[in-house]
Amino acid sequence: RAHDADEFIRQIEQELQLPVSVLSPQQEATCSYLGAISVIENFKNKRFTVIDVGGGSTEITLGQGQEIVKHASLPVGASRLAEAMDFKVKLGSSDRMGLMQIVKIELEKIAFWNEIDSSRVLVGSGGTITTLAAIHHGMERYDAQRVSQTVLDREQIWKLYYQINDLDLEERLKLPGLEAGREDVITYGTIIYLTIMELRQLPWIRVSARGVRFGYLMKKDW
Repeated sequence: RAHDADEFIRQIEQELQLPVSVLSPQQEATCSYLGAISVIENFKNKRFTVIDVGGGSTEITLGQGQEIVKHASLPVGASRLAEAMDFKVKLGSSDRMGLMQIVKIELEKIAFWNEIDSSRVLVGSGGTITTLAAIHHGMERYDAQRVSQTVLDREQIWKLYYQINDLDLEERLKLPGLEAGREDVITYGTIIYLTIMELRQLPWIRVSARGVRFGYLMKKDW
């Protein structure tokens, strides 16, 4: 929580003449989960693993329909891994293997790690996976609906990783679908997804461009 959060909220309420409510960490996790799974048809009857790779952390949630069953936050994210490597642009195989080992160590601390398997629908949300989907489609203009209809298999994600990793930063910015500001961390975030999918032998992932805001609209009883 920012040190000036209360003052910021007061200013917003004064400017907009509207009350502001702040989500608790649990409410935020619930909204993020609901938003992510909302792209799946008949989601109320399915079991999910939802992964959101952020800059400083990775959130992993197991759910049954609209209910969160278990949740873990890992202290590894795209930016954090990049910082550990001094934002090295082109990663060698030893770099990649070292990073995957770092991620593996954190993953194996999760109490429900062995419950993550292919019997659950795997959903990815957040900037890393939506960017990979946009690059996969060669999007000149971002299309959230099309991104949310994307299924990427593990082999496709490996191909995207190698495609991006072979480029310098300027070349990456020319890739249709890659938003400026992600060019230096996209490979690191991709490594996190690949580590999870390889270790648990998960064949594919459904991409979701929906998150907290959409989930909040689904959860109107707060």
